[in-house]
Amino acid sequence: MNEYVGNLHVHTTYSDGKGTVEEVARAAQAAGIDFVGITDHNTLRGLKEGKEGWHGKALILIGEEIGYEHNHYLAWRVGKETPDNPENPQAVIDGVRNQGGIGFIAHPFEKGCKYGFSGKAFTWDNWNVRGYTGICIWNFTSQWKGPITNPLKAVYYFFNRRAAVTGPDKATLSAWDSALARGKVVAIGGTDAHAFRFGFGPVRPRIFSYKYLFKTINTHILLDKPLTGDLERDRPQVYRALERGHCFVCYDMLGSGRGFEFNASSSSVKAAMGDELTVSGGTRFVVKLPSPARVRIIRDGEPWREGYGTLHIHTSKRPGVYRIEAYKKSLTGHYRAWIFSNPIYVRP
Repeated sequence: MNEYVGNLHVHTTYSDGKGTVEEVARAAQAAGIDFVGITDHNTLRGLKEGKEGWHGKALILIGEEIGYEHNHYLAWRVGKETPDNPENPQAVIDGVRNQGGIGFIAHPFEKGCKYGFSGKAFTWDNWNVRGYTGICIWNFTSQWKGPITNPLKAVYYFFNRRAAVTGPDKATLSAWDSALARGKVVAIGGTDAHAFRFGFGPVRPRIFSYKYLFKTINTHILLDKPLTGDLERDRPQVYRALERGHCFVCYDMLGSGRGFEFNASSSSVKAAMGDELTVSGGTRFVVKLPSPARVRIIRDGEPWREGYGTLHIHTSKRPGVYRIEAYKKSLTGHYRAWIFSNPIYVRP
């Protein structure tokens, strides 16, 4: 399959971001990624003003982030704004679906930070919903804010930005695994990029430029056919991959995730991430990584197999929902969260 790297959940000057669509596109090309999913707050102005499409070698796709106080929802493949309804997020999900759109719950368990963010935590408060495409399981900016609980920590994490980014939080993974027990739910990653400046007076460095964030938590998609440079052909392919879960989340700053594979086979039938497979005698799982890592295979929300290396092959006779977590060894010997795959659904 053809692999492409994209950065999702990005804001521009059409809402509270500090860069134009054109600046975002230039940053994407400089960072070496292939596409960007823009989601300005409660507006599709960028789409309506014709900004969607190829900008050089970067494909810009425009959706919106629906929500003000809580229950934020990322929507793409939509042509008109969906009204926010924080007390009834099901109405938002339905509004996106009624347009043929895809939607993802954003930063569901984020923690607020009063140092520059007014202490607000834009959480997802209602899990009695259905019909959403998936969940953003790992958000760079959202996670970075969480540990900043006093001025000393604010200074520390300002200069050591990577230290706060430890992987999807346990509550999000638990919510995802619970949802997977009921049906297909796609995981994506995002950065919530705004290109904010921090500080006072003339000294206001841009701590998280678009280019910087585009090298961090990305969503890698797998396509049957290569992108062509034609928006009308390429846009449906990207959205179809996201909708089907033909993708994985990678913290590319630890090492490029390009080349990661997770597939399964039973008898003569093969499945990739996001696919279903009917078990017939036994299912053979193959995991390949571009560089060595500790790999954990999760089955139905619980660890099933674990090992270290670039190639992992295991066989199971049990149906279940199988997904991959990979942890990369740092120079200090610690393992850091790196790759989180979408599941393969093995049905009885």
